[in-house]
Amino acid sequence: MEPFSDHFMEFHPIHGANVRLDYSGTQATRVESFANGVCFSKHPLNPGEIFLIEIEDKELGWCGHLRIGLTSQDPRNLEVVPEYSIPDLTDQGDSWVFAITRNHNKITEVQEEAAEEGVGEGHRLGRGEPEEVQENSKPKSFFTDSHLFVENVRIPKDKLVGRSRPGRFSHILDDLYKTNALPPTARRSRIGVLYVPKGQDLADMHIIINGEDMGASAKGIPTIQPLYAVVDVFAATKCVRIVQVEYGFSSLQTLCRKAIQKNIVHRMAIDWLELPEALKHYCNVVLLDVASLMMRQHPQAAGDNYCRRRGVRKSAEDERALRRNDSIYVCSQCNHPLFSSRSKFSHSSPWPAFTETIREDSVTKHMESLTAFKVLCGKCGNGLGHEFVNDGPQEGVSRF
Repeated sequence: MEPFSDHFMEFHPIHGANVRLDYSGTQATRVESFANGVCFSKHPLNPGEIFLIEIEDKELGWCGHLRIGLTSQDPRNLEVVPEYSIPDLTDQGDSWVFAITRNHNKITEVQEEAAEEGVGEGHRLGRGEPEEVQENSKPKSFFTDSHLFVENVRIPKDKLVGRSRPGRFSHILDDLYKTNALPPTARRSRIGVLYVPKGQDLADMHIIINGEDMGASAKGIPTIQPLYAVVDVFAATKCVRIVQVEYGFSSLQTLCRKAIQKNIVHRMAIDWLELPEALKHYCNVVLLDVASLMMRQHPQAAGDNYCRRRGVRKSAEDERALRRNDSIYVCSQCNHPLFSSRSKFSHSSPWPAFTETIREDSVTKHMESLTAFKVLCGKCGNGLGHEFVNDGPQEGVSRF
């Protein structure tokens, strides 16, 4: 069975008091304390549909980590979002939450038997030692290589395992990610939850950590009511981001990227290949920016969520631009001036491209890799995409 996802995954606007969502609704950050970080999926999950998140940031000094699971409680009907997913939410009933630890997340046969007897119902079940698991018995084929099988559910592996940031040791770190050698609680670890139908109106909950099924962490979950994903950004886990999973056959662009990466020892060497710039960026970018993904889904609105053109401005600071009959591109959220049409140039990407900002304080930048900076509005912090170093129309010029 292959799930069909008909909606863009987002966090529910109802969440814990210490949670802040980004403009896209796909990133959740706990801004203070160690609790009140409970979040929900915006929509109920379909059978076999995975709600996948990546740990983006951690906060030292706290004991405990991310918690994830399912609930049949509609977030809109909660009088108040519980401070903790365990035990507050699970004690209310109809919620099954699993606490992720640095080790021992796999469910053993003894624990599964205890779960069937009702021991620890609605709580985390996995605290046993890792066991030797028999390899997938399905015959080797194209799909067993590219998909993870959970019972009769087939999930593409492409997004289940995180990748290191581009750099000198990327090719070594990527092998560690693929072999699940890095701790589940580490930054860039990807953790997901889904449920698999088991009989009439019942299902088993499975936790996926870096592409590996941890087993049925809760059995016999009633599916009469819709099931929402629960993500508790707890203690040492500070920020998580939703990873969108594409079901069905991989796109031609994805297949090309896989073929190129398979034969490139050092990921930064992709920059030296004679390939279209758009394909090189697609191969190099570790985290496909949510904004870019949304613009690919709605190319007719490319750039509208980030900056928009405004040809008439009356402020003295833009008087010179008006004399030159320039257009000013401003932030779509706060009208802060960002770019001038004089710095705009044609590029293969579907969104506007500029060589420089209109002023030094137009944007703020955070380094993501040796060749890319995350760009935010200098006034309101609205996400604007990236600055790609040495990717402008002339050598040594950046592309925004």
